[in-house]
Amino acid sequence: MLKHPITVIKANGDVVPFEIQRLRNSLHRSGASEETIDQVIKGIIPELKDGMSTQQIYKMAYKLLKRLGPKVAPRYSLRRAIMDMGPSGYPFEHLVARMFERNGFSTQVGVIRKGHCIQHEVDVLAIRDGTCYAIECKFHNRPGYVSDVKVPLYIQSRFQDLQRASRNHGNGPEITQGWVVTNTRFSSDAIDYATCMNLEMVGWDYPEEGSLKNRIERAGLYPITVLSNLKKVEMQHFLENGVVTCTELLKQQYLLESLKIGAKRAESILAEAEELCGGDK
Repeated sequence: MLKHPITVIKANGDVVPFEIQRLRNSLHRSGASEETIDQVIKGIIPELKDGMSTQQIYKMAYKLLKRLGPKVAPRYSLRRAIMDMGPSGYPFEHLVARMFERNGFSTQVGVIRKGHCIQHEVDVLAIRDGTCYAIECKFHNRPGYVSDVKVPLYIQSRFQDLQRASRNHGNGPEITQGWVVTNTRFSSDAIDYATCMNLEMVGWDYPEEGSLKNRIERAGLYPITVLSNLKKVEMQHFLENGVVTCTELLKQQYLLESLKIGAKRAESILAEAEELCGGDK
């Protein structure tokens, strides 16, 4: 236990009391055992200082978790791994498309569609059984970013323009609903407006059931940036060549050879990917 209360600085700049239980909960959600959680917390407490950032604490926890619970460390680092998919949002769009494909949708990424008034680029179109979602992906590579009400206001107006064209002019499949998917968070006004307008919103931890984190974990669609044995330059090479998830890497193992990755390290990379995917290739 802490000898005295300390405050920490969140990614958005807010100063809040440090709560051991919040850290414990995040470690538990990653799949760490109670014994491992106790060891990680025991290792962190002596290093805590008033005014530390939550990012510093995360790095300490991740470092300890890699040593004490290497199989769950990638899950603990999922949020950071998604941010590491940048700087462009293109890989994130493909991750979102794969997420919908796991639920039986056919998808198209980066689609140009003519609206009633103007032309639009739709990040992802997801189609299944007469349903067609126009999905806007909002990717950010820094923590603490919050999408305010201007985002759903803008997306809803685009959706309505596209929907009107698809209904009146037969411009492709009729778009039935607009979606916004982000790897960060929404403001309360953004959520209220989207709920009122029936615009679907998915954020890192919103909604409570069906958040981006939950959807990725349920589908086993971990991005390759979560793999601790891959170097950043190797990750970037795969992302640039359309290999976004660990599942895709397992299906295209020859790409490891193309980067001249040694057999021993390649074996550890694939083992880590298989562990995350639960054998689902």
